[in-house]
Order: sequence, then C-alpha cells, then structure tokens
Amino acid sequence: MIQSGSVSFGASSTSSTVTLATPVSTTRAFPRLANVQHAGSGRTAASTSRLNNDDMGAHISGWDGSSFTLNRVSTAESVDHTYYWEVWCDDNPFPALDGWYSRGVKLALFQGGVSSVTIPAFDGVNDWENCIPVPLAVSNESTAREWGEACVSLTMQSDGTVLCERDPSSTGNRTRMSVAVMEFGANWTVSNNLSLSFTVAGGVDSELTGAGAGEWANKLLIPTSRVGSGVHRIDGVSFLVRPKLTVPGTILVSTESSATAVPVNSPTLVCHTASHPRLMVEHQDSKRYSGLRELTGLGHDVDLFGDYEGRDVVTMATAAVPGNLTYPRHLWSQRMSLTRPSVMEQIRSRTSTDKSDHSLQIIEFPHTEIGTGKAITQTATAFSIGMTGTVRVI
Repeated sequence: MIQSGSVSFGASSTSSTVTLATPVSTTRAFPRLANVQHAGSGRTAASTSRLNNDDMGAHISGWDGSSFTLNRVSTAESVDHTYYWEVWCDDNPFPALDGWYSRGVKLALFQGGVSSVTIPAFDGVNDWENCIPVPLAVSNESTAREWGEACVSLTMQSDGTVLCERDPSSTGNRTRMSVAVMEFGANWTVSNNLSLSFTVAGGVDSELTGAGAGEWANKLLIPTSRVGSGVHRIDGVSFLVRPKLTVPGTILVSTESSATAVPVNSPTLVCHTASHPRLMVEHQDSKRYSGLRELTGLGHDVDLFGDYEGRDVVTMATAAVPGNLTYPRHLWSQRMSLTRPSVMEQIRSRTSTDKSDHSLQIIEFPHTEIGTGKAITQTATAFSIGMTGTVRVI
C-alpha cells in the first residue's frame, strides 16, 4: 500500500518525525520526498526573496518501516516549512518475479570539498544489473545559493555499492543525500547507469539512448544529475528529463540556460529505467503538451490523463527554469490531489512570475492479475504521441 502525506516544521525546528498509519516491511518499501531534485517544497507561506541552500533541503534518517525522520540543516531559516512525502511500497505477492525489493536506505555524506562518495554495499543484492539507486532526499549546508553542490548523480556498481558524485562549490559545503536501492524481479527489464554529458543549451534536447525496447507507458525513469564545475545559477542546475515517447529506448534532456550560462563544463545525467508489461506510467511534460505549458506563480494544478481515484500511485518529476538566481523557484514539490482524482497539485516556496518547464511521471506498480483495476478510456495517444491502441490500467 502506497502512503503519502506532508510534514510541517515549526519556525525553529530542524527535524520532524513521520509515523505511518500502517507499518510496512523495510524489505519492500522506502520513503522519499515527492519533488523536483529531492528537496523540500519549502515555506508554508511563500517567500518573495531569495532563499539559500540550507533553507530548502532535508534528508531522511531512522527508517524502520513504521516511521522516518526528516532533518533540515541547523542554520536553516526559522520559518515554517512544509514537505510532501511518499512511501514507495511493493505488495505484489510474487516479488521475485513481478515485484521489487528494497535493499535498504543509506546516507551519502559529502564533506567539504569532496566530489565523490561510495555508499557501502546494500544488503541482499542478488544481481546488481537488476538494481536501481533511487535518490530520496537531499540537504546542503551552504548559506548561499549554490544548489549545484546538492545535485548528485547515482551509479549502481557491480559490488552492490552506489557511487555518488557531485561538484562542490569553492566554499566546500557538506551535502547529505538519502538513497535507496530497488532490486526488481525476473519479469522486469532494467537498464541502469545510462550516462550522458551534454553541452547544448537554450532548451534544445540532447538524446540519451539505451533505455530498452519496452514502451514508455510501461516504463519508469529515475533521473539523477550532477553539474559542471562552478555552475550554480538556477538554469545551470535544473534539467528537464523526459522520455522520447515515440522511441522506446531514448531519453531527452534539456536545460533552459542561455548559451552563455551553460554549457559550463558539461553537466552529466545518469538515468535508470525499469519496465514491466503490467507497470503503468503516465508521462507528461510541458514541452509536449501545450495545455500544461510552463509553471508560474506559487501553486499549479496539472490535469492528468488518467483517473487515479482509489489507486496506489507514486510520482517523479523534473524541471528546467531559465536564468538568474531567484532561488528556489526551480524546486517544486508535488502530490496527488486528495479530492480530485485526475489532478496533481504542485507547489514551490518562492513567488515569481518566472516560468519553468516540467516533466511528470505517475507510476502504478504491477498488480497480481491483468484487469484487476479500472480502465482508462483514452487511447494511448493521450500518453504518448505516435502510439495507437487502447490503454488499460491494471
């Protein structure tokens, strides 16, 4: 059972514990912040001025299947902040075939000017090639606007360890990222460690291939990224990552930076995909669907193609924003609406008329049998241009 909610920090608190309504097994579940770049959505009341790294992020500790704790940086501003969270959980009765296992939640700690950290081997990994590292939450101690320090790429390694890489700023601040590893059953197709360093700016797409033959309607995408050296402008640390829906094996990435801001030392994207014939994923992005074009302001509702009433779904998102240092307008948080089953609500902590492009995934893990869920009457063209046929949610 998927569980989700929000946690509010008091004006002077730096940690808050979430207790689940229904405990779950740590071998089949993990918590994460539901947002862009794994940071908090930020202030409960929006800011009209810039916020710093230490004001925005949080990392996860103490996960035991019943509760977890979100931890902010001790120097964070003393203002109420609200974070949305999800617990990704697999309850498929045949996890070795059609489900997945959580191999644990661990913390990557980057000291000072350190650029790479290896998380020790995750317990229980049977086949690293069927594993995906998942970023859960991140915090950074910078009292300036240097979000590039908190952009961390994750690479699964053959010994069950995870390589975490970032570019530290000249001031060298500590970053903490919470990471889980998912190991998928035999009926899944996994492509991990797909890597691309790109130099094209101005919203132009670069292509990353190798994501496998499965259709995107049955494939999830876990993106991670690190920036080039010395890049901390918003446009240089935010990337729009989305599938090329007409080509199953191709991922698109773009940055809204100007040609003079990036290509600064080539940012690097490291992506992981997993597909299953009964996995259902709705992919949306504001470049493809003009009705979803460019988020502005503080909050935004996204009309979804599917009806998600009563269904267990989780989310994933990326965003790209143009120019300047008006932090933290590049950090959005999202949740499924509690009252409108075909709407996702998004929020950020900075009021601004500046726009941002975004991509979304609404993910429903495989159920026991085909046909156990409700049908979606739209054709697959509602999910991906160039596909035909009827989509059925199972």
